[in-house]
Amino acid sequence: MVVFRNGRGVLFWSWSYDKASVAKAERDCRGDAFLPCELVFRYGSSTRERFPGTEVRKRYLAGAWVKDTQGYDGKLYIASGEPTYAAAADKAIRACQSAASGRECMVIDYTADGVLQAYGSKADHAVLVETNAARAIKAAQGKCSKAKVKCTFQAQFDARRAGQFVHDFSPGSQTR
Repeated sequence: MVVFRNGRGVLFWSWSYDKASVAKAERDCRGDAFLPCELVFRYGSSTRERFPGTEVRKRYLAGAWVKDTQGYDGKLYIASGEPTYAAAADKAIRACQSAASGRECMVIDYTADGVLQAYGSKADHAVLVETNAARAIKAAQGKCSKAKVKCTFQAQFDARRAGQFVHDFSPGSQTR
């Protein structure tokens, strides 16, 4: 069995003897992501692994911002270190709505055990999620290169670090 993980922390697997099935699992895992998925593990019929403990439980991160351009405050509201996607999304959306005077907010992206990379160009603010910091930078660089825009790379947020954060995309601002 082969196991792949995408930037959001979702696992995809297939039986390794079926090459077409492995290729499909890889394609499904990648979706529209810039980088291919990570190969997490390859299990053979003779593999004897112990079952992991609580240390492998996922921690979720969600980033939210104001839904429409009207009322967008240039900020990203992040909740991380949560035990479920729903808990992270709820906290991020509530923080956004509280700061944006009740405007409608939406989750822009999320990850389990990965990182969220904030970046942007003169025209746009953007985020993406990946499994680790180096992959996040590489994916953001690739997206900017493909779009032929000069991007600035800003803060990264780790899903395993518990807390609520506000990232201000405006130049010279500090992340809280």
